[in-house]
Amino acid sequence: MIIVIGILDLRHCNLDAAGAVAAEHMASVAAQPGCAHCSIAVDCTDPHRLHLTERWDTPEAFLANGKSPRQKAFSDMIGELGITIVDLRAWAADEWIGLLQSAPKDSTR
Repeated sequence: MIIVIGILDLRHCNLDAAGAVAAEHMASVAAQPGCAHCSIAVDCTDPHRLHLTERWDTPEAFLANGKSPRQKAFSDMIGELGITIVDLRAWAADEWIGLLQSAPKDSTR
């Protein structure tokens, strides 16, 4: 499994245009084979900052996504919009551990 975490800065761009591009990209990535999760969220303490998270089933799926024409077009577009990538990293994870789980409906907790 591959985990991707990124931070994007929107200080020098049109927030509405950036939001539309981010939403379209998120939906497109989430539909790719091997993508188990993709989300882009606005930082609650800084509306000019987006947080990106992705989870990929295999390194091959992650690498294929990165080489796709769609991904290249997204990279070009964020540059044209003035979006700055503050940090973008990927980690290999061997095991997924659910830290928080919903309590059963009959739970008294």
